[in-house]
Amino acid sequence: MKDIGRRIRHLRQTKNIPLKELAAKTNLTASFLSQLENGMSSPSVESLSKIAAALETAVGYFFQKEEPREFVFLKRQDKNKVFAADALPNYEMLASSVLNIKMLPVLMRLKKAETIACENCPEADEMLGVPVRGKTGVAVNDKTFELEPGDSMYLIKPRFQYIKNLGDEEISFLWILLRAKT
Repeated sequence: MKDIGRRIRHLRQTKNIPLKELAAKTNLTASFLSQLENGMSSPSVESLSKIAAALETAVGYFFQKEEPREFVFLKRQDKNKVFAADALPNYEMLASSVLNIKMLPVLMRLKKAETIACENCPEADEMLGVPVRGKTGVAVNDKTFELEPGDSMYLIKPRFQYIKNLGDEEISFLWILLRAKT
């Protein structure tokens, strides 16, 4: 339980939230929260859920094996690659969830002439998209765009219809997603 308390304190201090403010946001006493942070008490699932919501994180953050850090360096072979089924694009996560970050950089690849429908597109509150290689077609918010390396698009609450490879080779597209809650 000491690890959970340490993680609560670390995240609270990182977000500059005073103990009394966290107590008010969670309807828990400052004394109880202090006991948690010092490993002198164990939280219930309900209390931990309230604390996680107030600190804008997932409950799982408190149970991660690695210590919270302010940075993570990822070597190419260590990155989390997500390959979707049915010939959908693959997404390469360029950052680690260890940081409990709201910004998620993702490298997306599409094969020659491949199109993905909106249900398979990344979701976020805000997004920055930058084509790295090849010509990309994007339909978002009922508008169609053609982007090439050097172009970029910034979107707030995007509603994607599709993302399409308009070229003859595999394309790479960098998405930087910002989510209000992690």
